[in-house]
Amino acid sequence: MKISEINRTYNIFQTNHFSKYQQNTPIQDSISFKARNKKNLSKKEQVQNAITYLSVAGFLISSIAGFSKIFDGKKETVEIEPCSEPIVENYQEEEIETASDILMENPELLEEYNKIMQALNTYSEQLGEDALPLIKQRVALIGNGNVDIMDVLKILWIESNGKIYNEENSGILTSSFGAYGAFQLTKDTQEFLNSYFNLENTEQELDVKNPYDNLDACIYLLRFLYEKRSNDIENGKVLPTGDNIKTAVAWSYHDGAWASEISKYGQDYIEKYEKLSLLDEYPQVIEFILNS
Repeated sequence: MKISEINRTYNIFQTNHFSKYQQNTPIQDSISFKARNKKNLSKKEQVQNAITYLSVAGFLISSIAGFSKIFDGKKETVEIEPCSEPIVENYQEEEIETASDILMENPELLEEYNKIMQALNTYSEQLGEDALPLIKQRVALIGNGNVDIMDVLKILWIESNGKIYNEENSGILTSSFGAYGAFQLTKDTQEFLNSYFNLENTEQELDVKNPYDNLDACIYLLRFLYEKRSNDIENGKVLPTGDNIKTAVAWSYHDGAWASEISKYGQDYIEKYEKLSLLDEYPQVIEFILNS
């Protein structure tokens, strides 16, 4: 309990003597005290030290019958008794809301949570390992501090719902536009990223048909788009998505880094991304996902 103000009590020095006390009152949310001098002292002092309560084994001492002190060289008795004046600041224990509480109370949020978890589970099953530690590791290694793990998971759901392979598991998932894998990246994007990040002819050279390279390509692309759209905003370019850099990056993932207008499918992409981004408003839920 924090006491911010105590008035109408007296300075107590180390020479105080307590004759007796009671300890049979349970701790309440707030208990106030006032001091009254039995001799009706005309001069009263303010307490500097917070000594208005004693706690023993979970109980608060609610009254002190014989309370003695040395005052102006004389031993005088003062009485401490409960009062209704709001002298001691009220204290209420903060209620801790868990991720489960938040999700159960918010059906719309729960729906977005389930999308992320479903995509992550499918991705893990088809990859053949727990994908979350891998995503964390790759983001930390090549994201340059500009890639949010949650954005990778959002893109994963929007693009493929976590699927790496076709339904019949006959080959890597391929769109009608020639985009491959869980993060739906084209060969053109692969070539650009390899050139831009100097990955050509190295062990890190990307092949978007490889599930692991497909993940890396997504992270590299998000990193590039973050830098590109940040520079656009800094240079005074007005983006159709506004100044929200994360929304701009998500839109550009679909419509392209040099797009200036939002396409019909780009708008749909933004809406899906922003609905998933409702999760970002709840740190408990994000922590729950990333530590699942």
